[in-house]
Amino acid sequence: GVVFSALFTAIMVRAVADMTDPDHLALERTCRHYLREHRISDSYAIRIEKHMAAQSDTGICGKVEKEAKLLNALPLTLQIELHEVVRSRFLRHSNFFSDIFAGCPSAVREVCHQCMSPAVILGRETCFDPGEACNCMRFCELGELVYFEQMDVTSRTHIGHWDFLSEGVLWLPSWEHVGALVAETDSILIELTANRFEEVVVKHASAYSGAVDYAKQFLAHLNWMEHLSDILPSCTGFHDPDAHEKSHFIFISHFKRESGTEATLLLEAATAMINNDPSHP
Repeated sequence: GVVFSALFTAIMVRAVADMTDPDHLALERTCRHYLREHRISDSYAIRIEKHMAAQSDTGICGKVEKEAKLLNALPLTLQIELHEVVRSRFLRHSNFFSDIFAGCPSAVREVCHQCMSPAVILGRETCFDPGEACNCMRFCELGELVYFEQMDVTSRTHIGHWDFLSEGVLWLPSWEHVGALVAETDSILIELTANRFEEVVVKHASAYSGAVDYAKQFLAHLNWMEHLSDILPSCTGFHDPDAHEKSHFIFISHFKRESGTEATLLLEAATAMINNDPSHP
């Protein structure tokens, strides 16, 4: 009886605090006015309500925000160490990052701190659609998502903890999503931003050398795929290009080359490989 009473009291105190929070009340009034003024449909109203609930202290966005505030309150050196401890667990599921853990741990530390950040995708929301430009590799930290192949709408791949997508954005000048990712439940994805990754890797000779070798394998593998996908296996076990009589590189025309797009660290290496390959048309 005492435990139940204490729990009930704590819940009521939290509820009253939410109801009397001036910012929360002001946001609710603004929301009601917006929905009425613009004649927003019920389906959108429900989605807006979900996002507002997620922003609360008990919602998934509130969880991410509170963790960010906690880390920002700590010394920078401790922030960097904690980011490495937590985020490197995801990187270890990629063969490239597993290899450089031993050879260049400082690069991994910088990638974890400078290049990775959490993003919230609420249930039934779409993370990306086919044809959208991609700027980051994504790891699933929490929740359940489904990936739909563009070339086969009946194909459904379930994405869960530790799974990752869109690795191609790290190794190509640009990458367009070739499928759709939809969250089945409220989810947290860890995003590894490609341009920041490039800036970190070029500062570490051993990591840069490993990245170039890995990218060669990655490009060779893409060349032999019948259909592209945002979900790709690790490069270990990929086809050896030298084992094929006619080796050529992937049709670069698939990837969007917009004016002003910053080239990745591998552009020159990939271009040289294509030009020097006698079997390439």
